[in-house]
Amino acid sequence: MRLEKGTTDRRSLNVVLTEEGRHRFEQALVLWRSAQDRVVAALGASVADRLRDQLNAIAEDDQLRSQP
Repeated sequence: MRLEKGTTDRRSLNVVLTEEGRHRFEQALVLWRSAQDRVVAALGASVADRLRDQLNAIAEDDQLRSQP
């Protein structure tokens, strides 16, 4: 990753993924997909979907995010 100055506003910075960063992201994505597949295999698709929905609801709960 590298930071570059914004082209339209000098106060802004753009985060740019380097080739190494892109490679690491692709490796991580393979591992993440494998983990998701294992969860579905262990719980079944419908339970895994409900669990994912519940976890997303918790992550998006503003009251929980603002607490230390």
